[in-house]
Amino acid sequence: MKKFRCFLFYFDLVAHFTIIYFLFSGIAFGKNELIETKNYLQAGTAITNTTLVLDATFSSEIFLKGNEVSEFIKKNSPDMNHPAPDSCLLLSFTSIGNNKLLLLNSTPHCVYDNIYKTYECYYIMNPTAQGENEQGCQNSELVDSLIKIYPNHKIIYDLYDLCPEDNSCPENITSAPLKFYYPEGNTLNGIYTKHLKIRYQSQRLSFISFRR
Repeated sequence: MKKFRCFLFYFDLVAHFTIIYFLFSGIAFGKNELIETKNYLQAGTAITNTTLVLDATFSSEIFLKGNEVSEFIKKNSPDMNHPAPDSCLLLSFTSIGNNKLLLLNSTPHCVYDNIYKTYECYYIMNPTAQGENEQGCQNSELVDSLIKIYPNHKIIYDLYDLCPEDNSCPENITSAPLKFYYPEGNTLNGIYTKHLKIRYQSQRLSFISFRR
């Protein structure tokens, strides 16, 4: 009986220490659940670390987030009130007859997370804000550099310009993996995006399935 009580005491002690361990170290565990270790795209409530699907009615912002993105912006920011300079997101479409390059102005933004007591930083882009994208990315150095890399491609600044004027557009148009450039024409290194693409569906979608 005495041995059985000792066993119960030992088991209870282990259980208590296990609970305490997860109460303290589990904070970080929960944070890893919430903050992706792999860079991902977000549009509204839809989140994916593969291919983000946008339909013909999309007219909002998309976000590039993740630990690596956040740390890159912090590292290149004078302070959190003055984030890193804007960059240009390149989406290359080569399967629609007339090859096109979509350039999107990418603005870094940082918000303070009261739960984890740190800043979360990410990029904001608007695929249909033509004026904003032209102002940020219609730079002669960048344009000349892209023309050399992608001959016979037309550069556009609005998602809706992917389809020809006669609307003879495939139902699904998927970009090559995302690439980032500085407006001066240099490649932006330090953010891994080879797993991320954007698929444009020329027809309005009644339902879209997103998966991580």
